[in-house]
Amino acid sequence: MEVGKLRIGERMLAAGDLFGFQMPVGWTREDDAGLVICAAPPSDLGFSPTLVLRESRLESSAPTALASLSSANISAVYEQVHGSHVVRVQALPDPYALAAERRRLWILTPAVVRGDRVLTLLTMQDLVTIDSAVAELTATMALIDAEMQPVLQEALDSLSPLPPERRRVPSTTSSPGPTEFDEWATARDGKPRELIPSPGTTAFPLESEGLISQHSFNKIASLNRSSQAMRRLHFHASSELTRAGIMADHEYTPFGQRVLHTLINGNHWECRRMLGVAASFKAWSAGNDTLVAQSGGALPEGMCRFGFCESNDVARHLLRWSGVQASWDVSFEATITLPELERKTSELSDVPVFDTGEAKEFSEQPWNFYVLEDDTTAQAISWVATAQRGVAFAHHLPHNRVRLTQTPDLPMWELIGGSALSLSTGSGFEGVEP
Repeated sequence: MEVGKLRIGERMLAAGDLFGFQMPVGWTREDDAGLVICAAPPSDLGFSPTLVLRESRLESSAPTALASLSSANISAVYEQVHGSHVVRVQALPDPYALAAERRRLWILTPAVVRGDRVLTLLTMQDLVTIDSAVAELTATMALIDAEMQPVLQEALDSLSPLPPERRRVPSTTSSPGPTEFDEWATARDGKPRELIPSPGTTAFPLESEGLISQHSFNKIASLNRSSQAMRRLHFHASSELTRAGIMADHEYTPFGQRVLHTLINGNHWECRRMLGVAASFKAWSAGNDTLVAQSGGALPEGMCRFGFCESNDVARHLLRWSGVQASWDVSFEATITLPELERKTSELSDVPVFDTGEAKEFSEQPWNFYVLEDDTTAQAISWVATAQRGVAFAHHLPHNRVRLTQTPDLPMWELIGGSALSLSTGSGFEGVEP
């Protein structure tokens, strides 16, 4: 049987120099400059899911090699892939690998498809080291293609070394540089844990982005179907709306008409940062268009940043804005009073409010408190975000108490991002409630 064409049930073995993985039947394979590239049939979304295997020799097989490679890859994503956001890093058991574990990185990136449409892609990348070599298997799909995710995860899980007699020496070499380590996570797990690079706090750019006073934007947003005839009266001589490109010569520009259409017909939801430095992220989604309006935080007082993004891409924008980013998994459940929560978030204090375990480590970080609300049903979810210890779901209890929960079984980026996508379609929190 030819290497790379071995049939395994409903899959085919795609083999490289040292590793192989199970590729779904019906996919195509190409080899290019040492890469094994497998692609699904064309998709209606304009993007075909892919699996790409890259193998390299390692100049060092030190116990820290996997952590160093992971850190280097995350840094490269932020430096080289515009608009990317790493949402999760996992250390998964692997009996064939050095230190008996592998890394899995979860990354959101924007891609231009079909000319000018932006589609959010979900990339899952596994890093596996053996002896003096490393394999990187990268699976990429459209974020909204929910049925594809388990298919790609199964392919990632199947990545394993070939039998010794079938191995060849890879043609490329990897030499990860020096790495900073997360001392707390390393001590907890007993294995090297890299300090996960931060994406920073800069918001992703929006299409036709502009700056306008909150007062003027709120007046536009207050229009409804019955008030269309009053629009010119409201803004007959608004120089601010002219500067923002919404009006010209006392008429609404095509861009202004697009803004009005989305505001009037869109599904509206809002995420607010509360209890500390107040800020808001408002969205109106109508078909493929989502109008985003951000205020507070680092923006000038009383001003609003607004612009468009594709509706399928709004989750990436919200996750970056609300501080949901990759961190080492922490698992705890603890209860705090509402006054304690208010004091902790308003002061951005690193003084712990919990006494023991991983809850104490989580509470040693400064906190930001967020609420995501559905404008139609008045339903909401809330969470506490930290820079290095992830995000905890906040459940409000009687008697002014709040239960905070963080568990690897409930990835908060999926809950929050999935909520944004669901709200944008008018489905509320259906199917995404914890």
